[in-house]
Order: sequence, then structure tokens, then C-alpha cells
Amino acid sequence: MTHGFPNWCYIGVSQNAFSLNMTSMFDEQAKHIAYIIGETVRRGAEVVEPTEEAQAEWVEHIHSLQTGGSGFLAQCTPGYYNNEGNSTESQFLGAYTPGLLRFVRLMEEWRATGELTGMHLEPHPVLRKR
Repeated sequence: MTHGFPNWCYIGVSQNAFSLNMTSMFDEQAKHIAYIIGETVRRGAEVVEPTEEAQAEWVEHIHSLQTGGSGFLAQCTPGYYNNEGNSTESQFLGAYTPGLLRFVRLMEEWRATGELTGMHLEPHPVLRKR
């Protein structure tokens, strides 16, 4: 999810765990999205998005986990994965590098609190104006 794009959920590699088993990786992301949507509805809200602060903290966390790889990427033909040859600026898609199992555990721990920490919920924009 991205601040400024309420109710927009996506799955993929960027800022998520990367696994060669894409089905498993996407399944875990879908479970997390389903939880957020379910909790949003259960709480009577229709709009959900991360706060700017939570988003900034997560991006910083992702950047802090980036290790190695830039030497390898520097040797590659310029393209998508090495930021068109600027490998020192590339974050390998900003993936959660500790792996899928640690990512799953992190998401499970976040859900277990039941607090939707870092998320902003509000009623439907049209209904709110009445």
C-alpha cells in the first residue's frame, strides 16, 4: 500500500519478500491484504492507507536491509535491475532481503497485535460529508 493512494493494494517484489516460489510469496501477501481489508470493514471504515510516517519508516527499514549485490549489478548490461547502469543507486527492487519466512513472521506479528499500526482508516468520503 502507498500513502496517497487509499484502498490500493498490490503484490509483487518491491518492498516485499522475494522468493523463487512466486505463488507462495504472492499467497502470503494476499493473506496480509485480506486481513487489512477485513479489519477495515469490521471497524466500519471504507478507506484505508498507510500513514506518511509509517510508510517512511518501512522504506527506511527496507533500505537498511539492502546488502551487497551492487558489484554484481555494476557488471551487468544497463537495464531495469541495475537502474540503467547506476547500480550504486539501485536497491534491487527494494526487496525485503531477509527472506520470505522472516517476512511472513513479521507480517503475522503485526496482524497479531490487532491494532493496524501505521494505517489510517476513515469512513467513505461521500458518506462522511452527510
